[in-house]
Amino acid sequence: MAVAFFVIALISIRMTESELLSEKITTMSMETGELSNEVSQDLALGNARSLYNKIVEHGQELSCRIIIVNEAAVVQMDSFSALNGSVVQSRELLEVLTGTKADSYGYHQITDQTDTPFWAVYFTSAIIRDSRIIGAVLVSQSIQDIVSQTQATAQGYLMIFGAAMLLIVILSYYLTNHISRPIDDLRNASLKIAHGDYKARVLPLGNNELTELAKAFNTMSRRLQNVDKQRNQFVSNASHELKTPLASMKILVESLLYQDSQIDPTVLKDFLGDIDKELDRLTNLINDLLYITKMDDETDVIEVENVDLGDLISQIVMMLIPIAEKKNISLDLIETKVVHAECNAVMVRQAISNLTDNAIKYTKDGGKITVTISEDEENAFVAIQDTGVGIDRDDLQHIFERFYRVDKARSRLSGGTGLGLNIANTIAIIHGGKINVKSRLGQGSEFTFIIPKIYSKGKTV
Repeated sequence: MAVAFFVIALISIRMTESELLSEKITTMSMETGELSNEVSQDLALGNARSLYNKIVEHGQELSCRIIIVNEAAVVQMDSFSALNGSVVQSRELLEVLTGTKADSYGYHQITDQTDTPFWAVYFTSAIIRDSRIIGAVLVSQSIQDIVSQTQATAQGYLMIFGAAMLLIVILSYYLTNHISRPIDDLRNASLKIAHGDYKARVLPLGNNELTELAKAFNTMSRRLQNVDKQRNQFVSNASHELKTPLASMKILVESLLYQDSQIDPTVLKDFLGDIDKELDRLTNLINDLLYITKMDDETDVIEVENVDLGDLISQIVMMLIPIAEKKNISLDLIETKVVHAECNAVMVRQAISNLTDNAIKYTKDGGKITVTISEDEENAFVAIQDTGVGIDRDDLQHIFERFYRVDKARSRLSGGTGLGLNIANTIAIIHGGKINVKSRLGQGSEFTFIIPKIYSKGKTV
């Protein structure tokens, strides 16, 4: 806090000083430039009287000292008549005489006639005649009044700083145990979390802002612990899911490689067919993993448009009908009326495809699947109802978890990745909606995809 106060005070002092000097510098730089133009002819012609009269007149008008030097920095005229014939050396004169700058200024601490030091600013401007630098004007003006005012301001800040620090010390003495201890607890717990110990908690005491902060911290740490657990579980599951098809393909390939005799073409075709299925399964898994990553990046804002859900879902149904027909499953679309919703068409297509494809996978041959589109005042509904195997009540609360399978063996045989329902549910949530599930074991399931008709979280195109 002391450092912050010091920095603020320093910035304030500098801003005050800069503001006081800014107008003076602008004005004097212009005056110096005009004077250099005015005296150029007199300096070139050696008209000393006119030169002297002009600088004395300007010096009295501007309350400053004016010196005219030639190209070798030798003083040709001094309004104080003290330095005539001497060489003046300063950075500002060097810059304009060498042509580095057309004009320049700088701050110097000098002494007056009584050897009292004071601050002055030097303004210089090149004297140019026939495109050649023949000398320079140096204007010296005191800024001691500004320096004194700045110092007074600094002393005022110092007094305020001292009083504030004294007050802080007194308050700190009485409040150390009341405030510092909970803060230390929070700090220690934060350090534990920073080192990976997500079980760290703090004990909320009292009923104040620090208590609320402690509760918020505990909530955060619990969520971090849960996220870390989910991450580890996700990595473990993803590794396992990727490993399974790779292991299967390795076994199949090794079986082909180590055959002693010529392989029967029928057997070879079967092996290659199995490898092709495993490759498809691996490709689907990788695509789903990439899609999940993409959705995680787009959870804040997505681009949406006004979509006719009937047209969109009829395309999905038409695409999946051949798959359903292979199992002699009837797949029908029922649209009570035209329903429009603001959504990301690509995402919604993915979600409904996942839900419908999932229904086909878990519906026995000869079954029936019905996709129904409806709406109320606020929401659009897409219900996928099947006559499949159904879901046990204990499994319902887990079906949207990544890699969760009700029947692992059956899911792998059907090519499932365990990510389809999670992707569909995430898409619904991104749109501000949800998925409702009704299911009875052995009697089928109904998944209802619900999204608001007017999207309010992102931008509409």
